[in-house]
Amino acid sequence: MGVLDKLASALGRRDEAPNEELARAIAASADPGAVAELVSGLSNKDKAIQSDCIKVLYEIGEKNAAVLTERLDDLEKASKRKRVEQVIGKAR
Repeated sequence: MGVLDKLASALGRRDEAPNEELARAIAASADPGAVAELVSGLSNKDKAIQSDCIKVLYEIGEKNAAVLTERLDDLEKASKRKRVEQVIGKAR
């Protein structure tokens, strides 16, 4: 099961518990492959997947920001996309 398969929307859930649990696990394991998959999910056609990826990446950053450092360039590029800007704006 890939990282995107563990997102709340992929599991048919409307709560944030799966995303928060996933973020805790990735932050603890410092798995760069999982972070890469989440970053790629930011360009997924499914807006729910995009939103969940943003949520999980945000939570990872709160818990262990060092895990995201290898993907800062990709995150910066993604943050310039209109949809990502909209979701990030709602989270502030």
